[in-house]
Amino acid sequence: MWAAFLAVALVDATPAWAAEATDIEHAVSVVRAAYGDQLREADLYRAALTGIAEELDRTVGRQGHAILDTQERTAVDQWLDGHRHGIAAEFAVVPGQGIVITDVYPEGPAERAGLEVGDLVVAIDNHPFTGLTSPLILAIAGQIQAREVVLDVRRPEGLRRIPVSRGPWRLDTARSFDHDGVTVLKLPFFGPHSAEAVAATLEAHPAEAPLVIDLRTNEGGRVEAMVEVASLFVDGGRPVVMVDDGTGTPTTHRARRGRRLSAIGPLVVLVDRDTGGTAEAFAAALRHEVRAVLVGSTTAGRDGVPRWLPLDDDLSLQVMVDRLRDPSGGTWAGDGLSPDLLSQPVDRPMPVSPGQLPPDVQLDVAAQVASRAEGQTASDR
Repeated sequence: MWAAFLAVALVDATPAWAAEATDIEHAVSVVRAAYGDQLREADLYRAALTGIAEELDRTVGRQGHAILDTQERTAVDQWLDGHRHGIAAEFAVVPGQGIVITDVYPEGPAERAGLEVGDLVVAIDNHPFTGLTSPLILAIAGQIQAREVVLDVRRPEGLRRIPVSRGPWRLDTARSFDHDGVTVLKLPFFGPHSAEAVAATLEAHPAEAPLVIDLRTNEGGRVEAMVEVASLFVDGGRPVVMVDDGTGTPTTHRARRGRRLSAIGPLVVLVDRDTGGTAEAFAAALRHEVRAVLVGSTTAGRDGVPRWLPLDDDLSLQVMVDRLRDPSGGTWAGDGLSPDLLSQPVDRPMPVSPGQLPPDVQLDVAAQVASRAEGQTASDR
């Protein structure tokens, strides 16, 4: 049954496809006859469809093809809208010491529990980190899956035990802070309310002042949400991203007219190997349209946009037919975007004191580039 649905969804019905669908049904009936009630027919069909999705990954050379039931499809939609589950905090591993909390997301479980930026976590659930290598620290942290975890946190005033309960939170925000005299806009995801958050930051940003947009670890989000944010920087009507569906006529998404805010000074976009998908499209658009300077490490190289083809009432095939392109039609697929100035993160952070963050070399370089560009602009005037 599902094999026939898949044949209709992907291509026009042909005798070859009909034969393949019959082969799948025959294989299922043979296996059922041999194993009886040990196997469910629905599970066998899904396994066959999963094999098709895996073959698409191999053949097309693009990851992301999958068979999703209704619950899994809902989870994907929620992820694209920024919904997450966890403690809502970022961290850096310091070998021999533990984990330093480098960011705490607003209204998330970590913030509600009282975790703060600069907290040095020296143990989780009585598993100490002192003297361990980075891989061992990450392994211990990854193995603990309980809903509530107890963190031993070292602060300047002493050691505290802080219980934190994993739970739902939303990664749909943008925050700004000062770094060496330069405003940094941290944009971790493109969600439904990202443009509002970015607009609030830009409205308070001095005209012509330099700005660093931090896209590190930004895995993307919906194309529409990214275009809304890009419209705050790119002139209305100008191209932001092209979506190629393989028909030979790409769809061009343009900046919304009337959305662009006051003039921004030198613009630097900070990227890394986890900057992917629509986040790469955003970086490419700003480099192409407003001459933003890309700093950091080469990006993930993901250009696929998921599309879902219904197979029956419960299953959908997720395909990666649509591909993102920069405003000129160029691609970063596979290779990623190469920064204008390459700056790699520090692999082995130096020991830190409680309340102290490890050095962020990439951010330091980005801020310096922005400051120098501002000085050059001032001298040109």
